[in-house]
Amino acid sequence: MRALRQNETRARRLDILLCNIIFCAMCCSVALAVIAFVATRTHMFHRAFMLRQQNIVNNQWLVQQCKSPEFYSNMKQHSTLCDDVVLEQTDALWLHALRDVIDQTYLCGDMPCINRIEQIVVWVFAKGVLLLAFIAASFLFVFLLAVYIHRQLYARSRYLRYPQNDQIMSCQYAVLQELEEEHDFNTKKRLRV
Repeated sequence: MRALRQNETRARRLDILLCNIIFCAMCCSVALAVIAFVATRTHMFHRAFMLRQQNIVNNQWLVQQCKSPEFYSNMKQHSTLCDDVVLEQTDALWLHALRDVIDQTYLCGDMPCINRIEQIVVWVFAKGVLLLAFIAASFLFVFLLAVYIHRQLYARSRYLRYPQNDQIMSCQYAVLQELEEEHDFNTKKRLRV
């Protein structure tokens, strides 16, 4: 009985250890995903900020020309271009860069989810149906094989652990009757003979 309790305790400890390992792996995966997300968004922000800054440097000549009244009047219907360039010079670069990052951030990675789903559907209909069927059949076969092997090993280990079960099943009725006479099973007390 003590060996059985030790085996149960050992099994519980192994279950707890396995749960802890799975929990740590999940925590590490989530932390890695968050770090990767922050790193990619930081890189996108830096690139958008530098692009906006380069755009302002490139428009310096246009800003200088827009300050002269003759150039501004010659622009006629395109005069809003000068207004936009001057407004861009006074705007906060980092806010525009942040807006660019938010506009380019999608739930499904670096492209909109509808495009990602469209790619998956096209791939599945092009060449993925047979491959997915083969993978599903392989997983099913491995699962069924594992269940069969587990049942065989469990039955063998149970028989090796408790060989007396066969003796109890083959014991004679008279022996059981003697046991019944010695104990009153209704009151669970030993009778004096």
